[in-house]
Amino acid sequence: GPNKLFIGGFSQGCAMSLHSFYETKIEWAGVIGVAAYMFSIIKFDKKIRSQEIIHGTQDILRPWEFVKVTYEGKIGPEDIVLVEGVGHEMKKPMLEKISEFINQVTGKK
Repeated sequence: GPNKLFIGGFSQGCAMSLHSFYETKIEWAGVIGVAAYMFSIIKFDKKIRSQEIIHGTQDILRPWEFVKVTYEGKIGPEDIVLVEGVGHEMKKPMLEKISEFINQVTGKK
């Protein structure tokens, strides 16, 4: 059956997860990234798979206006969730989005 293995991370862990998602031969079920940017060295020669990027609108460590340019042309706006009023942290609304994403990808309700 389809792979059910996800990779994800927060902040620099997110950047590393995105790198691993696109650069390894592992067929991940999806990638979940919270509060980070994408390395410019990542190659996009694999087919696009399930991905979700979650970022707080009040993140002063990695402000969205600076981070979003690292995703342009690589990850579509439909894969990005901005959470109002959240900084560089993990809050309940983000965990809920992660749960929804995993359930959507795996076909669970």
